Amino acid sequence: MITIVSGFGRCGSSMLMQMLAAGGMKCSGKWPSFEDTRATRSLPHDIGWLDEYHGRAVKILAPGFFLPLGLCFDARGIWLDRDPKEQAKSWAKIQRRVGSDVPRSKIHEQRRLFVNQRRKHLDRLKFVTKDKPLILRYDTILKMPHKAAETVKQFLGVRLDIDKMTEQVVSRKPQCYPGFMESEMVEHAKTLQGHRRAETAE
Repeated sequence: MITIVSGFGRCGSSMLMQMLAAGGMKCSGKWPSFEDTRATRSLPHDIGWLDEYHGRAVKILAPGFFLPLGLCFDARGIWLDRDPKEQAKSWAKIQRRVGSDVPRSKIHEQRRLFVNQRRKHLDRLKFVTKDKPLILRYDTILKMPHKAAETVKQFLGVRLDIDKMTEQVVSRKPQCYPGFMESEMVEHAKTLQGHRRAETAE
C-alpha cells in the first residue's frame, strides 16, 4: 500500500511527512520537505516510479493535475485542509521569496481557487485510492498533534510511534507564519550538527 499525502501547496504536507518519517514510515524525498521532484515533473504521464513507494509515503499535491484519471491502485490518501485565506497568504509569501510580484488581488484570487477547486482535487484523490481519504485540518494538527498522530496511525493501520510523531509539530499559531519554517528548521539542524561535531572534537 502507498500512502499519498495531498492537498494544495502550503497545507501542512511537509509537517505531516515529518511526522510520518519520525513515526517510523519510509517517506519520499528528504527532510524537511520530503518532496520527490517526479511528483511534479513526471506525473501524470509517467507513473511507473510510484511502484517504489509501496509501504512508504509520497507527497503529491494538487492531485487533480498530477494523478491521471485512469490510475487506480493500492493506496491510502490523506488530504490536508487549511484556512484558505491563511493558505493564500502563505502561498504569496513563497512567491515573493522567489521574486514574484504578488498584489493583494492575486492573493484573493488564489484563495478563491483553493475554495473552488477543492472538490475536484479531493475527488481525484478519492478515485485513485479507491477509498475515502482521511481529511486532516492544519490547525487541528497544530492544536492537537497527539490526537492527529493517533488518527493517522489508526487510518493507515500501520505501526507508528505516536510520541515521536507528536514531537515533530512545532508549536505555533495556525495563521501564516511570518518566517520560513522549513529554512529555519534546516539552519537549526546545521547548528545542532555543528555543536555535536565540536563536542566530539573536544
